[in-house]
Amino acid sequence: MKEFFKTNKPIKISMIVLALFLVIIIPYALSENKGNNNKTINATEKETSKETKKETNNETKKEVIKKETNKETKKEKETSKKDDKNQKTQNNEKKSQSKTSNSNINNSNSTNYQQSSQTTQVKRTTETQTIPFNIIDNYAYTGGKSRVYQDGRSGVRTIVRENGEIVSNTVTTSPQDKIIERYVKTKDAQYETVEKEVDDLDKPVYRRIVRERWFVNNQQTGEIKYFYSSTEAYNYFEDNAILGNWGTADDEVTYSDVIIGYDTKIITEKVKVSDEVWEWLH
Repeated sequence: MKEFFKTNKPIKISMIVLALFLVIIIPYALSENKGNNNKTINATEKETSKETKKETNNETKKEVIKKETNKETKKEKETSKKDDKNQKTQNNEKKSQSKTSNSNINNSNSTNYQQSSQTTQVKRTTETQTIPFNIIDNYAYTGGKSRVYQDGRSGVRTIVRENGEIVSNTVTTSPQDKIIERYVKTKDAQYETVEKEVDDLDKPVYRRIVRERWFVNNQQTGEIKYFYSSTEAYNYFEDNAILGNWGTADDEVTYSDVIIGYDTKIITEKVKVSDEVWEWLH
C-alpha cells in the first residue's frame, strides 16, 4: 500500500481532498440546510399567525355589524310601533271629529291632506303662455288717414301644475291693446238761409225826365190844354176869355234811352257760416 501511494502521488492527494470534503464540507452543508429549513418553518408560522389574526378580526367585525344591524332593526320596529300608535291615535281623533261637526271634519280632511302631501313626492311644473293683444280701430269705416295711437304688447299667462293637475292659472302680465286713430270729420260745414236784395236784370231803369205843367180847362168846349209855364197858361186863359179855370197840372214824366240802373228783387240763398271740423280720434 505504501508503495502504491509512493508511486501514485496524485491519487494520494485526491484521496486526501475527498476525505476532507466528507469530513468538513458535507456536515457544514447539512447544518446550513437545517438552518434554512428552520427559517422557512418560522416564516410559515408567521404567515399562519397573520392569517389567523385576520380571520379573527373579520369575525369580530361581522359580530359588530350584526349587533348594529340588530339595533337598527329594533329601532325600526320601535319606530314602526310608534307610527302605528300615532296612526291609531289619528284615526280615533278623526272619528271623534267626524261626530262633533262638519267644520271639524273639513279641518281634519285638510290636516290629513297636508300630511299625505308631505309624505307624497309632488312634481311641480310651471309653464307660460303668450296672450295676444287686440287691435282697436273704431273709425276704420271712415277710411281716413290713420296712425298708431298706442303700441300693442302681448301678455303672459302662468300655469302651475302639480302632478299634472292645474293648481294655478293666472295672468301675470296683462296684454296692452294696439289702438289706431284716424283723421275724421267731426262736424260738417254750417249754412244758413238768408234773404238778399239783388238787381233784377229784366227790369232796367232808364233816365227819367220830369217837366212841370199847368192846365187851362175850357168848360164851354170841355177842352183841357197844358202849358209848361204858368205865364203861358194865364195869358192863354185871359186872351181867349176862357170860361173855366186854370192851374197846376201833374208833371210830365218821360224816359230817355240811357239805362241808369235796374229794379231790385229779393232772393233766398244758403250762406256758409262755419267750416267743417276734422280731428284725430281713436
